This record gives sequence, C-alpha cells and structure tokens, in this order.
Amino acid sequence: MIEGYTVRWNPDKVGEMIHAFITVFLGSNTVHPAFQTFAKQHDSVKEMHRVSGEGCYWIRVRTENQEN
Repeated sequence: MIEGYTVRWNPDKVGEMIHAFITVFLGSNTVHPAFQTFAKQHDSVKEMHRVSGEGCYWIRVRTENQEN
C-alpha cells in the first residue's frame, strides 16, 4: 500500500510571488456565511481556518501582486 508521496513545487514559477497569512475579524455572526462564500470563490485563498480568540479566521493567501 502507498504510505506517502511528495510533491515539490515553486510558487514563484506559477506567478504566486506574494505569500501572506491574514487574520480576519468579523463584526457580526451573521456575516460568516458571506465571508466563507467570498473566500471560496477566490483562488488566491489557499487555506481558511475558523479560530477562536484573536480573530475569527486565519487565511493563507498566495497571489501574483497586491491588487489580486
């Protein structure tokens, strides 16, 4: 059985030069579904984690420039 595999990639070579971790604060519990939909629709959002404590979400973003 396969017990593991490895993939090595270079995000710079596919144009994703900017890598950022962002803490998202939402002011109301009613806006969570809209934010989740927004994040899922953007390819630059690579991970999204619902957290408690400091912030509401932590997201990891990779993009080619600050405008995307």
